[in-house]
Amino acid sequence: MFMGAMCYCLITGSINFNGYAHMNLAEIIKIRCRLLQKILNKEFIDYKFSESNLRELRLQRAVEIWKELQQIIREINRVYTLSLLFTLAHDFMLTTSELYMVFGRTIAGQNTSYYLLSYVVMVMLPPLYKMIMAPIYCEETIKESTKCVRLIEQLNSWYPKSVKIRNLVEALMMWRLDNNVEFNCGFNLTIRRTIITTVTSVVFNYLLILIQFRMTQDMGDNMEQQKNLLREWANQGPDFLY
Repeated sequence: MFMGAMCYCLITGSINFNGYAHMNLAEIIKIRCRLLQKILNKEFIDYKFSESNLRELRLQRAVEIWKELQQIIREINRVYTLSLLFTLAHDFMLTTSELYMVFGRTIAGQNTSYYLLSYVVMVMLPPLYKMIMAPIYCEETIKESTKCVRLIEQLNSWYPKSVKIRNLVEALMMWRLDNNVEFNCGFNLTIRRTIITTVTSVVFNYLLILIQFRMTQDMGDNMEQQKNLLREWANQGPDFLY
């Protein structure tokens, strides 16, 4: 078991590391967005930047920080596009093969040993964790980023007399119309909670196809055995059955 676990870690280490690194980057950006929300709080702004010119400069810098975070998300998408796609394909094939190993033996009437179940659980934990948690991390990060935008939108109502702040907010809204930034992987597949349902349904549909194929193959083998039995009976006569 120990040697099997070590071999599995060595073989799949780089693939799993890509997924974990992507989740950690998404978590870091989410923390930055939450800190930015603290800065964009009206009470904090009035307390720290009571002078209007200084306030406008600091708010402009806060908006620039938010745009930089969006650019970082774009760079993450660019760097991890192919690796996440390969990771998704690897996890899909690994999960379906291991589930088929368990269900296929059950359908065939074979007993599933404790060691086999332990191996399946050990192998399936990392891909299942990534498939479930990665979309949650990414969607939560986008939600925190959207909260920052909502706070920036309120700057107009907080400081209606400031022309610079009004122009700043309008420029940001125009920028958002042209730039809808979200986490995605290959084929522009957006990474959010809905992808969990999609991947799960695809995995189990593929598993059902494999099981049906196995059952059809077994039925074909049984029919072939019956044909051979009837052929032998026809060749040897009725005494063959007795």
